[in-house]
Amino acid sequence: MNRKLLPSWVNRRLNQWLVRAKKISLPGLQQVPVYDVGVFYVNGIANGALGVRASGISFNFFMSLFPSIIFLFTLIPFVPIPNFQDELMHLIQEVLPSNTFQVVESTILDITTKRRLSLLSFGFLAALFFSTNGISALIASFNASANAFESRSWLSMQFIAMVLVVILFGLTTIATGLIIFGKEILKMLVANGSMQSGLSQALFLSGQWLVILLFMLLSLSFLYYYAPSKRSNYRFFSPGAIMATLLITLLTLGFSYYLGHFGRYNKLYGSIGTLLALLIWLNMSSFVLLLGFELNVSIRNAQLGIKKDLELSDSSQDYERFYPKREDLLKDT
Repeated sequence: MNRKLLPSWVNRRLNQWLVRAKKISLPGLQQVPVYDVGVFYVNGIANGALGVRASGISFNFFMSLFPSIIFLFTLIPFVPIPNFQDELMHLIQEVLPSNTFQVVESTILDITTKRRLSLLSFGFLAALFFSTNGISALIASFNASANAFESRSWLSMQFIAMVLVVILFGLTTIATGLIIFGKEILKMLVANGSMQSGLSQALFLSGQWLVILLFMLLSLSFLYYYAPSKRSNYRFFSPGAIMATLLITLLTLGFSYYLGHFGRYNKLYGSIGTLLALLIWLNMSSFVLLLGFELNVSIRNAQLGIKKDLELSDSSQDYERFYPKREDLLKDT
């Protein structure tokens, strides 16, 4: 953008913002000025081919999604909890757009109500294999953002990817269980008269969604902290993980609202429209994952840049101290 084409008052305001951005820092930026982080962040997004890398990650996640879902759903009939299947169906109906839920409802009911040991074992192995490949693709993309070579062996990287898959699966299972049991607890409290006001019920349900956000933040923090080959000075709860959690939440809510009110994928493409919508959501979510990690990398690069500037300034001062300038030598003569 050519700033000469802008009015003078706009240029003055931009200059004021730039001066402030070079002096102030936000919480989580580790005392690095906003301007320095922003410069690295914009350059990383512009030159990092995030769209291409997000497409590769989303494809690997798409391949792992269906075996994982099959494994989870075939595991449900073995859970000895009354009305667990009904509560899970209500939860899926709330999360998925109405058109998508109508397409997959009969299939989900068939899987979640009948015990299939052979399908359970196959689903577990397939889910573990494809999910590990998806995490491995994410690790490679993180290393590309951090300009780090993979120093770990293939077995070590596969082991880390497998551990991350198990952690993510455990966090997802716990979050789903808390939502389902939370609704049962709410029904019991309402039936006993302990929670009658609508405000109390709304606060209780809001607390459930806060739990979902917390578990999502935990999942992304595990990925950002343990997946890269070089962790440097990343914090576990990093600014990138917090930003990605908020963006994925807004993306999911907005995309679900769009499909429910404006999307016509099922009318145009039939049942394939559901897969198309899922691919678009996975691609955008993968892009957000890379945006969050790119923020962490930008903070680290800005810190390294400031450190190098300080080292150069110190070395120049030492040089001037031991080697006087030519003008000073001429004065002495």
